[in-house]
Amino acid sequence: MSWHPKGDALAIIVPCYKTKKKEKRGGGAAGERYIPVGREDNLEIAFTKHKKRIPITQLKTGEEILHFAWEPTGPRFGVIKGDSNSPDVVFYKIDHENNTINHLFELKKRSAIQLSWNPFGRYLVIAGDMLEFCDVNRALENQKLGKSEDEPVRVKHQSMNTLWWSPCGRYFSTAVVMSNFEDRRFAESTDTGYKIWSFQGDELTGFQISQFHQILWRPQPPSLLSDEDREKIMKNFKEYKNKFHAIDSKIIDEGKETNKKKKKK
Repeated sequence: MSWHPKGDALAIIVPCYKTKKKEKRGGGAAGERYIPVGREDNLEIAFTKHKKRIPITQLKTGEEILHFAWEPTGPRFGVIKGDSNSPDVVFYKIDHENNTINHLFELKKRSAIQLSWNPFGRYLVIAGDMLEFCDVNRALENQKLGKSEDEPVRVKHQSMNTLWWSPCGRYFSTAVVMSNFEDRRFAESTDTGYKIWSFQGDELTGFQISQFHQILWRPQPPSLLSDEDREKIMKNFKEYKNKFHAIDSKIIDEGKETNKKKKKK
């Protein structure tokens, strides 16, 4: 089970199987048993936004669900499903008004074990043998316009075993850490250390550190903006962008003018 961070929906993965296979252990009927084969998971979403009633909608995936992850700030979620060697990553969106689950798009045959959403949504890292940085909004827009999929941004951090987004959502960290119970005799030969990436997948820095155990981001204080304020800003983002771009240009021009006057003196 997985609660949405806002608490308005609960996802439940229900294992289902196509059939049963008879298996014999020893002689006679007592030695026979049936084992389930051909797993096909169902995903059930309980819409808890309305307190008086809690409707449940079922989604039949037809395959095993390997991983599930909610978008922290929105109604979307992603699942990794299918063959574990080359699974598909599929994105859906829930509709609270109609209690429905709507398919958005999918990325076929990915190296995927885990999905890690940006704290503010939209951006996602698909982690497996490689790290794939994905802009979900852009991928969805490309599909609506009938455009081909953008060239994925894939990077690699050898032996990586932990990953975290920064609280601001601008940076992503991966690390190779030692277990606290690992024998220190082998600590010098490990690839322990960490790397910092931009939210678009550019490697910013990296350090190899012997006996490295943990990396944590400093928490951000709660925002002074309400949810309504954030929605207003995102809705009028272009207007704010142009406004601040004009202010930046003015500051730059004033700085250039000041430098010219200093040179003349």
